[in-house]
Amino acid sequence: MYQRYGCTSATDVPALRMYRRYGCTGATDVPALRMYRRYGCTGATDVPALRMYRRYGCTGATDVPALQMYQRYGCTSATDVPALRMYQRCGCTSATDVPVLRMYQRYGCTSATDVPAPRMYQRYGFSGYVRVIQQ
Repeated sequence: MYQRYGCTSATDVPALRMYRRYGCTGATDVPALRMYRRYGCTGATDVPALRMYRRYGCTGATDVPALQMYQRYGCTSATDVPALRMYQRCGCTSATDVPVLRMYQRYGCTSATDVPAPRMYQRYGFSGYVRVIQQ
């Protein structure tokens, strides 16, 4: 199997062992495993995270905290990924900010300067974006 999956040095052997342990089944999973090691995943529970990481096109180590936050706040589809990126950009720091972010998306805010507007929107109990503009 070592040869089949393109391992090229002894340093890949631990990777191959982990590869088998986490149920990878084809050569296409090898790049995932390399990324898995690169970003310091340490347990089987991280494997679904890594698969999601690849699925949503994360490309650097800086995206790993985003992915962990993505999991923590229960995002369930690709449409939530832009929300997560915006979540980071606008400096949300706790789960209580997630509903604000969802509202942020819903009302078409496009920059960090718009975040206070949805917060005020929530505070006064408006139910439509038009009412915010009117107020």
